Amino acid sequence: MAKTKTQKTKFTKHALVDREARIVWIATEIGYGNLVDTIQIYDVDRGYRKVELYETGVAVIRSNKTNAVITMFLPSPTQLKGWYGAEGSVPIHLLTMAKLNKKRGWTENL
Repeated sequence: MAKTKTQKTKFTKHALVDREARIVWIATEIGYGNLVDTIQIYDVDRGYRKVELYETGVAVIRSNKTNAVITMFLPSPTQLKGWYGAEGSVPIHLLTMAKLNKKRGWTENL
């Protein structure tokens, strides 16, 4: 029988200390589903980051250098449009989930 390699997820101190409750809530109450898209974003203060976007609308922000999870949240439609450059560029499923999550009151006020 072949051995299965387990991949451990690394978290930054910020994720473990400042965002622990949110990450636990997302992981236990919302879930992730399948990965829909991965994009690179640039922040003047923080540099490049990788954003993994999942079918439930969850955005997982990772360090570009270490791949460690920095934070995760449910982005608003406005945040997605900013990342993609225009509403028409956002995958329709992600935009639909962001609108639904906003209606539920779950999105960040960005």
